[in-house]
Amino acid sequence: MENYFKISRQRLLNSGLWVFLIFAIPLNFLYNYLYVQYGFNLGIKYPFLLHGLLFFVFLFFIFNINYFNFNKKYFYLFIFFALYVAFVSLLNFTYFDYALDSRVFFESLFFLLYFLAFSISGRLVYEKNKSFILLFFIFFLLVLLNFDGMNLIAFSLDTDAGDSEGHINYQLVSLFFMLTWFFFFFSVENLIVKICSTIVLLFLLLTSGGRSELVGFVVSLSFLIFNFFFSKGRLLNKLFFISIISISLILLFYRYYEFIDNLFMNSRHAQILDFSNSSSWEAREYIYRQNINYIYNNPFFGAYGSHFRSGEGHYIHNMLSAWQQYGLIGFLAYFLLLFIPFFHSLLIFYKEKHDENIYPLIFISTFCLFLCLVTKPVFWPYAGLSVGVYFAYMQKRNINNKGY
Repeated sequence: MENYFKISRQRLLNSGLWVFLIFAIPLNFLYNYLYVQYGFNLGIKYPFLLHGLLFFVFLFFIFNINYFNFNKKYFYLFIFFALYVAFVSLLNFTYFDYALDSRVFFESLFFLLYFLAFSISGRLVYEKNKSFILLFFIFFLLVLLNFDGMNLIAFSLDTDAGDSEGHINYQLVSLFFMLTWFFFFFSVENLIVKICSTIVLLFLLLTSGGRSELVGFVVSLSFLIFNFFFSKGRLLNKLFFISIISISLILLFYRYYEFIDNLFMNSRHAQILDFSNSSSWEAREYIYRQNINYIYNNPFFGAYGSHFRSGEGHYIHNMLSAWQQYGLIGFLAYFLLLFIPFFHSLLIFYKEKHDENIYPLIFISTFCLFLCLVTKPVFWPYAGLSVGVYFAYMQKRNINNKGY
């Protein structure tokens, strides 16, 4: 009876974690899409549903803390960062320039809560869940139904369904498409499904308009394929796999060249390298110049909440925002949390090239580190997925090495 209770409790906790991920990523898009297109409303704002699910995420962490400490030094760094951010946030909410300012405090609080939540739930990457692949192809059908060849940001759902900074803009839509793909791609063994889903994702990223998400995906996938090719064993299988993907892409490009060219040139993606005429690059450069002075003037302690002096959301759009917000210690801890999974995964990979379990970690750690270095501020909580997948891989590696 006691063993049955333990199994049931674990299944319940695992299910709660999956529910959070499904609500936080694919259903987040789907609910807001239905809200905008058809007025579908549950009678409660969607963020409150997600906030409520955080209880089950942290309950999972409490009962399964042993899943996260297979690399004790990294685990202690993770706990230190969480406590440090919480301390700095509470201290500044009580004293200093932004005392009792709920906007500044809740921006930092919700970043921390969701960064931790994605770090905890990222360990599910090695468990199969058919919901993600089903919802992914539902997304594809919705895009096809709404796609007219010209309206290339058809799914920017900027409404009050998400509340101010929690709105579902084109960047989040692109990210939800990519992460939904991620959570089933590495658990699917069928080569045709892998190829088709990757091509579909490229189309979804083009139509949804998130430039950094598209570039991050291409960089991460290319880097993964490069490492995959140079790993040990199954050389013929790898050549076949890469050849099939390459031939498929070449044929698709040749067959639909005019469509693809029109699609790209009329989208936001055509501005990626156009620094001089891109209003987005200009705005971010202006924000950067304004905020970097706060770091110069307060190099150790930072200047918590100072980006609000220019307006809500006017933070530096890269990892330096952690320095401005939480000081040098917070920045170094945040950088190490994202750098270690990337660097350690490469060290392990080139030492033990036969380990295919490391591929999800290489992909997501590259994706998160690249985006945080180039375009995403510290308040981007999805970077926690890199941490979570690292925890999951270290657990799996430990179990495999011990042989049980």
